[in-house]
Amino acid sequence: MRPILCLADDLTGGASLAAGVGAMGGPARIGFTPGSAGALDLGMRDLPAEQIRGRITNALTRQPVGEDTIVALRIDSGGLSPVGLYLEAALDALGTGARACVMPVHPGAGRGYAGGALRLGEQRLGFDLCVRGATPEVVPLEHVRSPDLGRRLPAARVVMFEGITQRDVMRVAAVVQTLPGPVVIADPGPLTLALLRFGLPPVRLLAIVGSTSGLTRNQVTASQDLLGLEAVHLDVDAALDDGGAVSAAVDEIVGRLRMNPIVGVITSSSEGTGATTREGEDVSRLLGAVGAAVVGTGIVDALYLSGGHVAKAVCDALGATGLTDLRETDVLASYGRLEGGIASGMPVALKGGGIGDGSTMVRLLERLDWLAASAPEGRRNSDAAEGRP
Repeated sequence: MRPILCLADDLTGGASLAAGVGAMGGPARIGFTPGSAGALDLGMRDLPAEQIRGRITNALTRQPVGEDTIVALRIDSGGLSPVGLYLEAALDALGTGARACVMPVHPGAGRGYAGGALRLGEQRLGFDLCVRGATPEVVPLEHVRSPDLGRRLPAARVVMFEGITQRDVMRVAAVVQTLPGPVVIADPGPLTLALLRFGLPPVRLLAIVGSTSGLTRNQVTASQDLLGLEAVHLDVDAALDDGGAVSAAVDEIVGRLRMNPIVGVITSSSEGTGATTREGEDVSRLLGAVGAAVVGTGIVDALYLSGGHVAKAVCDALGATGLTDLRETDVLASYGRLEGGIASGMPVALKGGGIGDGSTMVRLLERLDWLAASAPEGRRNSDAAEGRP
């Protein structure tokens, strides 16, 4: 994996980035002096231009920056950072062989960039970048989503990428990591974390969603749009009446996981209402059995469980004796590891059915992915399933 030097212009944003680095097994630390471990907060967003240049130059001359180094400038997701000035200082310090990539996109915070404008929810803000000595070129969204993005990349020294979803960010990261260095990137954090993620192995996540609330449906839709979650709709009424339907559902879920890294089991009804009149205990037990059967194939690396009854049913079906290393990301939304049973040590996230906002599920799935991918060698479930070293 290429070394990444993280420089933040603001402490809260830098701390958020450092937390993401820590979730992937790196140092969960942000320092205030060049040369210290972890990300470095330069505290420069509101400083005069000459002081900004001085802080960036000082940081890049006091820390090792090799030909393959990526210098990641963490910028504000709302367009408040003087990005052009940051890039001028960094490129001047790194020399003529350096180039820069900008992606002012933060899907988890509802921040996108397309059509030359930052998308902050319903608000649209112009985002024009001026860099002395380099004319930025924009890679439009349709090119970002093209299978030949690498061949469409402009030769300009400063390139700006449009994007909206996490899949857009991952596509750009796949190209940026191949560029000869040193490379400077400027983003609110997701592109930097995506580049770190490329240094870790692929994993597969299974989400089991028992809630049928409108909020839950919105969270599933957001996970489909931003992360590419593939939904498998389980007809609860049919499955409770026919054991063969359960076996067929397990086969379908396993098949989908072989093709897609995130699959969600969503409950539905034979009546087409999206809900069922069957007893909640029966439904929970059914979802627990389905989840345990899929995990038992060895293809799952981490679990997302929505709804307390459903979460407990899955844990019981797996033979778990508890949960450990728990951390809370939102109120009633936490993640940790299973303890005991056939999936002991597997990362797991739990969320109350009516809890959170439209992005809560997305955030938890991202944390699960990082936690599972950074597991010690041999701890990933699908390593054994596929014979990966």
